[in-house]
Amino acid sequence: MQIVFSKARNGSETCAADGKFLHSSYNPEREAEQFVAHLAAELEPACVLIIEPALSYCLAPLRKRFPHAHLCAIRLCRDFAAYNSGWDSVFYAVTTADELSEALYSFLGEEKLCAMLSFSWLASEQVFKANARIAWEGIKSAVLKSRDVLYTRAFFAKRWSKNCVKFLAHAKRIACIERGSLPIIVAASLNRSGYSEEVTFQALKESGALEYTGDIVIGLQFQATSKITEKSKNLAERTKKLTAERNKSIRKMEAVILKHRNGKIGGKTYFDYIPKYNIYKEGLPDKNSLDSLQLSLLQDAISLICSITGCSFFI
Repeated sequence: MQIVFSKARNGSETCAADGKFLHSSYNPEREAEQFVAHLAAELEPACVLIIEPALSYCLAPLRKRFPHAHLCAIRLCRDFAAYNSGWDSVFYAVTTADELSEALYSFLGEEKLCAMLSFSWLASEQVFKANARIAWEGIKSAVLKSRDVLYTRAFFAKRWSKNCVKFLAHAKRIACIERGSLPIIVAASLNRSGYSEEVTFQALKESGALEYTGDIVIGLQFQATSKITEKSKNLAERTKKLTAERNKSIRKMEAVILKHRNGKIGGKTYFDYIPKYNIYKEGLPDKNSLDSLQLSLLQDAISLICSITGCSFFI
């Protein structure tokens, strides 16, 4: 579908798709202000989601009306990527509703999704009808999943509280750990948004406490994560590619040194993870995740080892 950009009567930019204007041909800013003013909002939303805002004229009045809300756009095509910069999050409904649903849930979480207002820029929805259906189905699926998660949490809340009390009662009888020479290893989870990004120290929950107490902090991620986050700028595309990595029978992983109190940071160790047996094996870098210089250095190193040991190895 061809998007044609032109000037409105007031001199602002407007556009049309298949001969149908997506914004007013007279005053698109005024049109956007009226659109936001007439939105029905009976609550203070945690998140406001607009389906295909095109040139994003509605963003400024939305920010004014909902100053504390997380403002999101769902794009129905990729022609308006240049107008994404002001939104807090941008998603794409160009593949399947399931992929969009997973992206929404992964990034926003159940609390924001269940306190979210969703609206559609009607002119865009009428033009991109098939993708608009994908968008609404993806939103519905993400909201229903969030509802189920919150219901389960509320149902088991009392039981979890009792278990915590019982645990603390037993914890009183545990001797204090004294400082010794043995290393202590603690597992930490990531923030929700950290699962679709390259692992960083800030992505770890309670990173302040880890910064203070941890001597060495190691992050685990797919070897392909760096390239995926570099090439895929939108969340839905990154999530799709990372999901493909997660579904492999042998996952190429890397452990990244995020903090080392007495040494260098940034070093990596490579592993092969076999989820069927839940085991890790020493591995080599995935050549698809390396740039040309890194791959060349790796091949030179392997050639040198082979010449010394007389073994054969192919990469």
